[in-house]
Amino acid sequence: MKNLLRLFPIFLFGYIGLSPTLRAECKLQAVAPFGPLEPLTEAKPALPRPGSENKGPLDGNVTVPLTITLRPHPGAPDMDKLLEQMAAQPPAQRHYLTREEMAKLEGASPEEMDRAVQYLKSKGLVVKSQDLGSRMIEVEGKASDINRAFDVVLENYVGPDGRTYHSTSTAPSVPSDVKPAITGLFGLDTRQVAFPRPGLPIRRAGAGGP
Repeated sequence: MKNLLRLFPIFLFGYIGLSPTLRAECKLQAVAPFGPLEPLTEAKPALPRPGSENKGPLDGNVTVPLTITLRPHPGAPDMDKLLEQMAAQPPAQRHYLTREEMAKLEGASPEEMDRAVQYLKSKGLVVKSQDLGSRMIEVEGKASDINRAFDVVLENYVGPDGRTYHSTSTAPSVPSDVKPAITGLFGLDTRQVAFPRPGLPIRRAGAGGP
């Protein structure tokens, strides 16, 4: 026992001396293993725009930001019915929900968000923010880590208008135990989805006219 006590400071200072990356890996070893990867049914593959030219895989060192949305926690009330009940009351008798009350009513499950965050971090992604009330997780990481985390291949494209964007032709996948909580994954496709119609006048602030 005395010998073990003498060795404890060595183990302690040895751990402190590890790099932040190695310390993070030590902590991740305590996380329960994740299930097999399964495609996200909500995230359909985004096919390249007609006339786009494939310029090959996105540089693996490029930083890619992503937004992930989660479902409301189990047992969340039907918000449509709740709003109908509120609308049926006289304005003076209505109780308007605060942000904190809304978060408790239909925010994400803390356990499901923690599990999703654990997976993202295990793949080397940086969690920039996480919010139970909005049910959103903001992350970023190298394209190579994004590809590995979601089993996709990000590729560069040049559209017919000359604009460049990256996209993937396959649906992203996540572990089976994380999948049920995810309702959206945004950032894998950066194409512009709205274009001004040619010939329409552009109105500027302060400009007159009908």
